[in-house]
Amino acid sequence: VIWAVGVNYDSSTLKEWEYIWAYLSRNDFELVRALGGTVTQKYNSPNSGNLRVVAEWGPCTNGRTARTVITGKSSSNEISLQGEEVFDCILSEAAEHDERVFRKYLETRCQRIIFPTTPKRKALWLYELTQRGLDDPKLGVEEIFYTRECNPTYDMGRYEAAKARSAATYGDCANDPEFMEQFEGEWVFHEGKVLPFRWLDTGNLRSHVVSESDPRWPEIKDWIPYADHVVSLDYGYTDPAVAHFTAIGPHGQMLQYDEIHAKLLSHQEFVDRCRAKEREHGIEVALWVPDPQRPEITKLLRHAGLPIFTGLTSAIHRDRASSSMALVDLLSTDPAVGSPRLLIHARCQQTIREWKQLRRKEEVSDQWGSAALVGRDDHFDAARYFAKACIRYKASKRLADEQWLDTHYKSMRLRHAREASLRRWGGVSQARL
Repeated sequence: VIWAVGVNYDSSTLKEWEYIWAYLSRNDFELVRALGGTVTQKYNSPNSGNLRVVAEWGPCTNGRTARTVITGKSSSNEISLQGEEVFDCILSEAAEHDERVFRKYLETRCQRIIFPTTPKRKALWLYELTQRGLDDPKLGVEEIFYTRECNPTYDMGRYEAAKARSAATYGDCANDPEFMEQFEGEWVFHEGKVLPFRWLDTGNLRSHVVSESDPRWPEIKDWIPYADHVVSLDYGYTDPAVAHFTAIGPHGQMLQYDEIHAKLLSHQEFVDRCRAKEREHGIEVALWVPDPQRPEITKLLRHAGLPIFTGLTSAIHRDRASSSMALVDLLSTDPAVGSPRLLIHARCQQTIREWKQLRRKEEVSDQWGSAALVGRDDHFDAARYFAKACIRYKASKRLADEQWLDTHYKSMRLRHAREASLRRWGGVSQARL
């Protein structure tokens, strides 16, 4: 039994039935005959809702007749979606369907479901389903992208015209969320962005993502040797365990240069993985910012004698708004320098993927609550812990932002000044330098 399910029986929402009928009925169902079958029923009457093809293949080993039954269905007629077990179901224009249709009727009786669609904001349930599939392969959910070349009837003229219009408006069609959604099939959700995060250059605004080939890299390379390193953690077991490695430069520059994203790690395994990453980069972490909801992690870090920031309490954890706004401030363009404080290295792919797609639901009372966000927020939480720790740490010094940074790095600048003086007098070897 195979179903093609549309919102109604009209061909505009039940495209897959139109494709099936056109393919099978060619030359009076020549394909079925060539495979040794006989078509015993064939109806294509959308007005009456009678969409059905039945092919018989002869007796099985148990003596019963083997049949293939392909039926066009409408999710508006819910009673028709009950009763029988289905081998394959195609949910035509899946983004147009309500999640309840999938959960109540299809999920319980279909062995396999295919969701052909272009991404749309109203299909948040479908987006969340694909995200869970990415996080847990055992769920058996795959997200597959087909290029336009796969469709021999694709209107390339319409595509090229839309691309030209988009480029003329945005400078680059990749910056046009509507084009990327409808023609490139990306989940962009251009409304309801949680973070002012740019993974592409937009107009006069530079991307938050940098790499060694970026024109900004020489400047970053200059201050990285004098930076302090902070690791912020958000632990989960079935959910991902996340760690962000961030460098803070002498004048407040910040670069998240690496990440950990792993599942099914015990507390000790997660801490060991973080320590291994510390050794891999050849750094000494100046501050560890643990997950305030996971005291087990804090205990392990303390037993290892590591410098822990303990200013994040459970009360602060519950106050997502203040820490979220602190992260927004770091990602927003600082008018004093014309760029954001916090940049992300291109190797941090999980952070980039999450922040590109993290969206806020419509009409929510608590806009920063976890229930108000669509998509995974593990890297969002690790980053807001980092942002809040920076503020709390500076506030505890009772110093303004720049004063705290100057004090924090005063000894480092003095040391490098002394080494420069010694170099002038030949007091430091080249190897030391």
